[in-house]
Amino acid sequence: LISKASISDEQLEALRLFAGYAGLAIENARLNDTLQKELDLQTQAEHREVRRREMLEKVVQLGKQVTEVTDLKTTLTRVWQGVHSELDFDRLAIFLYDQESHSIKGTLGTSDQGEIVEEWDYSRTLDPEKPTSFTRALEQPDGLYFTPNFAVEFNIPAGHEMRDVKDFAAVTAWGGDKPVAIITVDNDPSKRPFTKEQLEALRLFAGYVGLAIENARLNTALENDLTRRKALIEELETKNAELERFTYTVSHDLKSPLVTITGFLGYLEQDALAGNTARIKNNMNRISGAARKMQALLNDLLELSRIGRLMNTPEDVPFEEVVHEAVDRVHGRLDEIQATVEIQRDLPVVSGDRIRLVEVVQNLIDNAAKYSNPALRSRIEIGTTTDAQNAIVFYVRDNGIGIAPKYHENIFGLFNKLNATSEGTGIGLTLVKRIIEVHGGRIWVESEAGKGATFYFTLPIR
Repeated sequence: LISKASISDEQLEALRLFAGYAGLAIENARLNDTLQKELDLQTQAEHREVRRREMLEKVVQLGKQVTEVTDLKTTLTRVWQGVHSELDFDRLAIFLYDQESHSIKGTLGTSDQGEIVEEWDYSRTLDPEKPTSFTRALEQPDGLYFTPNFAVEFNIPAGHEMRDVKDFAAVTAWGGDKPVAIITVDNDPSKRPFTKEQLEALRLFAGYVGLAIENARLNTALENDLTRRKALIEELETKNAELERFTYTVSHDLKSPLVTITGFLGYLEQDALAGNTARIKNNMNRISGAARKMQALLNDLLELSRIGRLMNTPEDVPFEEVVHEAVDRVHGRLDEIQATVEIQRDLPVVSGDRIRLVEVVQNLIDNAAKYSNPALRSRIEIGTTTDAQNAIVFYVRDNGIGIAPKYHENIFGLFNKLNATSEGTGIGLTLVKRIIEVHGGRIWVESEAGKGATFYFTLPIR
């Protein structure tokens, strides 16, 4: 066309022959391209298989790590670390699922800085009429729900932290035949797409997670049950030991006035026959005193037995009112020794049996007055302080004769009196200790002989 020259026979023959070479070359090139593509596909498949195996090995190792833990919190923490660090998802959250109420109760999530955030009070009831990623995951046969455009599918509004999320997955963790948790993941910070290997690993790992959570819950329930049983056994042993001491003490202390009565009844008979009226009157006084002592012992024992069984309705009462009522009850004894009572202001409000709490303070004030130091003007202080844990502790302090440290435990025992000649049955501090313990508190004393005594005790604060 350009040169207007005619095509020679030699040119046509050469063209025909060269076309044979061209056909072979083109076919070879096509075959080579096909082969290269097949090799590339095979290489990619091999790489995927390697990645898949590596991911599956990670899943197995992670499964071992989460199933060897016994408590739920540590289990969930390891699950979070595994999904975040080993399966390589930017963000995740583990939602504990309650099948009975069809709701989420507690979650372990991820902060904007990629750190663990615990929200055990988180609660959300799932509405069957309103689809969510949770319900989608629960509906899937294999438990895994995935979407490549989360924000669009769920119509996430502008300004929401999930607004720009594209790849998103939620997987159900089954504990036996029931769903116990839902794990959600996304890569919003890095915008990386999910790989098939990641999703497969997540689905498989969820199986371990469900078993681990269920095992942790069962283990916790078992430990709680064992702890309760141990506490009950210890309480029973304590009660039995207390019952033994009680039986021994009662038999010993009640026997004493009975021996007195029996003995002096014999003397009374002899004196009556002899007509000795003065001796008769003296013997009758002895018998009467022993009977009164026995009556007092029996009354105190009856009172002790009622504490814990017969309690008044708990109420919130300002402790200052309790103190003033107790002081009024022992006003006569306090006036007798001209004691000064100092009551701290702004005492807290306590919760409990008002009548029993008044008995506690009354007994402690009465003891402070009973064992005052004759050489000093008696002073009794009532107030609060705080312990090492910054909890409120009540106290009744005096400047009396004090108590040697070796007797600090004994004084709370039944009928234990440091001074056998002092008035009373020796059951007052036992009553006080029992009332405090029934209220869930404890009581102790700090004192030295000749340096006064301070009784500390704790009570439930409103």
